[in-house]
Parts: sequence; structure tokens; C-alpha cells
Amino acid sequence: KNCRSKIALVLAVDLPLVTPDSVRVLADLATSLPKYLAVVPRQSDGRPQPLFAAYRAKFCVRSLEELINEDPQASVKDFLDRISPKYIDPVRLSSDPDLLVNVNTSEDLDALSNIRATS
Repeated sequence: KNCRSKIALVLAVDLPLVTPDSVRVLADLATSLPKYLAVVPRQSDGRPQPLFAAYRAKFCVRSLEELINEDPQASVKDFLDRISPKYIDPVRLSSDPDLLVNVNTSEDLDALSNIRATS
């Protein structure tokens, strides 16, 4: 609600491989696609990654509030279905195939470190 810009970029803290360049590309895409309320990358398994996405703040907050008022148990998927975002392949944001790797545990971090060391 307090976003001062037209586009709010959301970035979860557990996506350590997201770079400033990929953030800029996402912001540029969102700006260049004004007919969409959001631009959301899809992970390698096809699921959307709504926590590294760009949203048209004023319109999305209204949709989100309406959804929560209608169904307090609504999911992020329900929200995305409501706003019909532009889904993109993460290769548009970065050449790093691991861009959207999620790290929640020390084991996840170790696994990522091992992958990066052998690359």
C-alpha cells in the first residue's frame, strides 16, 4: 500500500543467486509490458516464483485485498490466477541456470556451494 513507485519488485532473501543485473532486467521487462499486472519468472520445474517478481503495486494490492477479504485462506497461486501475470523463462533474466535456487538450510547452502565449485 505504501509503495511510491508504479512497480514493486519483490525479492525473497532465500534466493542468493539473484544479481543486480537480473533485478534490472526484471524491472525493465515489467516497465516494457504495461498490459500485465505482474511479471513472474517460472522455475525450472515450471512453478512460478512469485518472490522474485515485479508487480504493478496499485492494481495488485487492490486485487490482493479483495482476494483476502473473499477467502482469508487464499494461496499465492490464487492471487496469481486472479492477476494473470506475464510468466517468463528465467533465462530472460540471467544466463545462470541456478538463478532461482532457493536456500533455506545450511544443507541447501552446502549443496549450492558444491554445485558452484564443480561448475
